[in-house]
Amino acid sequence: MRIALLRYVACTGLMLAACDERPRVLAPDFAIDFRCKAVPNAETVEGFFRRHGFRAFDEEGPREKRGHHFFVLEVDGYDPRRRMFEVIGLRQPASYGSGVLYRLTITSPPPTHQDGRIEKDARNFAERTLHCRVTSASHFENGSESTELFRSVFQQVLRRSRI
Repeated sequence: MRIALLRYVACTGLMLAACDERPRVLAPDFAIDFRCKAVPNAETVEGFFRRHGFRAFDEEGPREKRGHHFFVLEVDGYDPRRRMFEVIGLRQPASYGSGVLYRLTITSPPPTHQDGRIEKDARNFAERTLHCRVTSASHFENGSESTELFRSVFQQVLRRSRI
């Protein structure tokens, strides 16, 4: 699954670069992958976001009600500092062992500003509140060259939050 996610990120980056002469890349500051025995409750995830000052919104719930079910779970959020938070559940095909891989990401405006406290809280949330097993945790850095792409992505998150 990790290889598939890396391919997806690489292909997305290539498509964006092909549309613009300047290469643009945006990675989350912090990402954890985890597996759960039960599907996490979107309201529980939204509550965690709100306790940390994020405006949270369930993306998947309304889609599912309209018959457009894409993910097992997708909750996004942002805060006044323009940091973005996402928890998404991706179904894995049988060739990857089936099941669901969940990913939690935190992305701040470039250049990256790591926030060890919220990263620790996010990992504890996945393990202790959701009762899931963290399978990987990664840190990434974005330089100032990612600023324009970040602005575009952040505007998309704002638009989706108002739907």
